[in-house]
This record gives sequence, structure tokens and C-alpha cells, in this order.
Amino acid sequence: MAIETPKQTDLKRVFDQHPERRYIMFGGKGGLGKTTFSAATAYWLARSGKRVLVFSVDPQASLSDIFQRDIFGKGPVQIMENLFAQEIDADSHIKAYQQEIRQKMQNASDADREKLQKEMQDLMAKNGITSGQGRGGDGRGQGGPGGFGGFGGG
Repeated sequence: MAIETPKQTDLKRVFDQHPERRYIMFGGKGGLGKTTFSAATAYWLARSGKRVLVFSVDPQASLSDIFQRDIFGKGPVQIMENLFAQEIDADSHIKAYQQEIRQKMQNASDADREKLQKEMQDLMAKNGITSGQGRGGDGRGQGGPGGFGGFGGG
């Protein structure tokens, strides 16, 4: 019985066949090794002369552990020649955006606020969302499972 050599179905072949490819995304359920595999791929690409940014928005991501330096929330950090890593602090970006929206709502005139409220109600009705569902929690902007806490303080 002859031993078969495996067909070349590895990632290197994909990169060789598609040198124009600029973005690679690893996805899947938790615990599969997405962060580890993406870090290893980024390292290999950087060693091959490609300029690479590997990043994660997962607050539990371990790029800091993999590269043995604290990179969380610090923007792209150079790990070695051609390799940059970033753990994006998604929570702080979301909070900053929510604050920006709150400020815009507070600065809006009464007419603008009423117009926006009508547009939001129409959009929610179009998508089958009741007012309590759209604001989370008890419908007064207090937050809760699946909610975002409202914008204007209920």
C-alpha cells in the first residue's frame, strides 16, 4: 500500500494563489483557537515580508498573552518587523459613541427631538419592536438584558 502525500490545501497555497488578498478573518465559536491561529498566521506572513496587523475585539482575547506584552486598548503595537498587534477596547468605543449620541440628543432642539423620536418610533414599528424592547429593561432607559439603556434618561 502506497503512502499518499497530502494535497496542498494549506493556507500557504491560498496565499500563493491569491497574492492580492489583503484581509483575512478567522471566525467560529469560542475555544476553537481563532486568536492563536490568527496570531500564528500573522507571524508567518510578517516573516514572509508582508506588513501585517492582527487584531481582536474580544475582551477575552489573548494576543497580549501570545505576544507577551500588554497591548489591550493601546492601538497598534509593533511586535516585530512587519507585525503589529492590537486588542481593541470595544467597550470603551461603544461607551464613547453612546455618550456622543446622548450629547447630540441633549443639544437638539425640542422640534429636532420630536422629529427624531417619531423617526425612531416608525423604525421600531416597521421592525416589530415595541417601545420597551427598543430601550432595554423596563422601557424607561434603565437597561437590562439585551437592552442598551436608552439615550435621554427616560
